[in-house]
Amino acid sequence: MKVLAALVLALAAATPAHAAILQPCAIQGTAAQCGTVVVPENWRQPTGKTISLRVAVLPATQKPARTDPLFYIVGGPGGVATEALPGIASVWAPVNAHRSIVFVDQRGVGGSNPLTCEPPASGFTGTIGDFVTQCLASTGADVTHYRTPDAIDDLEAVRVALGYDKIDIYGGSYGGTVVQMYLAQHPQHLRTAIMDSTSWFDVPVFERWGSSAQRALDLIHQRCLHELDCRRALPHWYERFRPLLWRLAHGHAVKAHVGKLSFTIDAQVTADVVEDMTTAADGASQVPFALAQAEAGKFKPLARQIAVRASSQQSVPVMPSLIMCTEPWAVRDPAKVWADAKGTYMRYSSSVPESVVNAQVCASLPKVTPDPEELVRVHSSLPVLNVVGGADPKDPAANTAGFAAAMPNGKEIVVPQQGHGAAYAGCMPLVVDAFLEAGTVKGLDTSCVSLIEAPAFRLR
Repeated sequence: MKVLAALVLALAAATPAHAAILQPCAIQGTAAQCGTVVVPENWRQPTGKTISLRVAVLPATQKPARTDPLFYIVGGPGGVATEALPGIASVWAPVNAHRSIVFVDQRGVGGSNPLTCEPPASGFTGTIGDFVTQCLASTGADVTHYRTPDAIDDLEAVRVALGYDKIDIYGGSYGGTVVQMYLAQHPQHLRTAIMDSTSWFDVPVFERWGSSAQRALDLIHQRCLHELDCRRALPHWYERFRPLLWRLAHGHAVKAHVGKLSFTIDAQVTADVVEDMTTAADGASQVPFALAQAEAGKFKPLARQIAVRASSQQSVPVMPSLIMCTEPWAVRDPAKVWADAKGTYMRYSSSVPESVVNAQVCASLPKVTPDPEELVRVHSSLPVLNVVGGADPKDPAANTAGFAAAMPNGKEIVVPQQGHGAAYAGCMPLVVDAFLEAGTVKGLDTSCVSLIEAPAFRLR
């Protein structure tokens, strides 16, 4: 990887195509600066095929701006960073006041050579492997180079092209995986780093999906028990949830209609929507009421939650599978997924059958040998903030156990009752800004975090 880092610098210095030409633009009505940076598709062949990366910058709203911008890395894998720009401009206005925020669509998605396939036609009779083979051929890309290590070299190219020496970096969920790899490969160009709702490289996060989700539901149950109004209004929702799932799985699925949408509420759909609701504190506050109503035969609240989350996506994104099938952190042994989920409500979720399909998809992809950096937990002496949602159903605190030993100059903040993406809750944008301004965790005042409250439970 050191050779590739040298190529980044050499190409950025010698090739005019690497200069990012930023021009005024608007993303969903938010003013920004937009441009492209051209990079090799294969960093080991710098004179070969190139791809363009979409870059957007939120300039600091106050002058003079700090010289170290914040690179914002979105989750997924498969999230489109530039689509997050309007929300970040609003929620992280304190951060943006002092420094620019840089968004780079990761290669394979958004405006950076997106790789997609049309879903199989209704008459398709081939195997999953046949579809994958046809899909990959239709992209015209060397798909072995759309992984996290390639994205790290892309970020370096963008950093150099924009003329920055040191940067700060934030990554949420999968973005935290990117942050860890950047920490390992380019610490000399990092001033600070923020990991939000993520897991270590050596933690098989998908093989803990069921137990992590059950833990989050249990925490909602405990909070409801400790709040008198919730306990009185919804006394039995938790105990009756498993029997509800059993009925929905054994011939008692329900037809539902919300607006123009029509769908069936079965056990899998219900487990999936409950898990998704628990990812954010506002959704979690709706869970007891929605389930209590469903248990009483009134499925409208649950149906509305399902409809809100219904996907209109027509094409099949390729990049997520390229990462999750070839990177050690994303290992998903179907037997281990089932073993973890079978004692939880997630035994009914799509995560179990999806792990089987995922294994079939992965078997059809080109084989890739992981780099050493993908196998070893990163250790760093840089200032690193690790933000954890206390009720995160995907990346709980256990998934970054040992943080203090790995990051001796870091600080872990557990935000009570919050789910996935805790750096946006309550006063956390101010804490993030204070951390970035100081460039150290020493003396960082996090007292306001204990005052962050979860939204009130819906009771009627």
